[in-house]
Amino acid sequence: MPWLLHAGSRLPLPEGETVVGAGERAQLRVASAGLDPRHFVIDLAADAARVGVVHPDSVVTLNGSQLHGEPCPLAHGDVIHAGRAVFVYLERDDADAAARGRPPGPEAGEAWLIDRQAGLGYALAADQVGIGRDPSNAVALRAPTVSRFHATIRREAGGLVLHPAGSSGTRLNGARVGTPSMLAEGDEIEIAGTVLRVQRGPLPEDIRPAPAAAPGTGPRRPTVQRMTPLSAEATRFSGRPTLGKLLVLLVLLAALFFWFFPRHG
Repeated sequence: MPWLLHAGSRLPLPEGETVVGAGERAQLRVASAGLDPRHFVIDLAADAARVGVVHPDSVVTLNGSQLHGEPCPLAHGDVIHAGRAVFVYLERDDADAAARGRPPGPEAGEAWLIDRQAGLGYALAADQVGIGRDPSNAVALRAPTVSRFHATIRREAGGLVLHPAGSSGTRLNGARVGTPSMLAEGDEIEIAGTVLRVQRGPLPEDIRPAPAAAPGTGPRRPTVQRMTPLSAEATRFSGRPTLGKLLVLLVLLAALFFWFFPRHG
């Protein structure tokens, strides 16, 4: 029986479809690895095996290439990256193939977003780097057409991934993108006229590091105004006019009449 090797453990793959993820509905659950509840699926038939993503927003790479659309064939020793996890597809015992599950991934080392026009470099050191108009973003852009939280760059699937979110659009190498995309050295992200180039290694001498994001800010949940329910007494009183209320109203009207029109003997 073929299996997936992950963190030194063998995860057997039965015939048919096996969903791998962090949720309860996944046949192979892998927690604490940044996986979606249902992240990717392996379809094992008698003569072939294939791997594919469950949802377009789930990022999976096979031997370093991002999976899109239709599932791809799996061969012995293939390496799958998803979230922070690494899996190796094995059909037989093979120490050399298993060792490929621990490669020095492309996420290692320094990486930057370079804004040549502003002369700034934004470090891609955190697991997630935000881009948007809100000052809490590591890359704060002031253009009015930029969304408050326009896009993020995450370290996952063995590399850097652009997650677009802004309604006004995000372009990667000139083409508009709407789903997560793996980034490579030299890729250019364009948002509202600002071009950010992906660069690995040390920061160029003519580029200065961008200042840190404003502390203590970030997305806030909207305040929900809840209506306080009326008490039973208030509800009863606010209903139809009753005889008691009519009598009180008549007395008040009579008092007002005699106040404004006193009788003279």
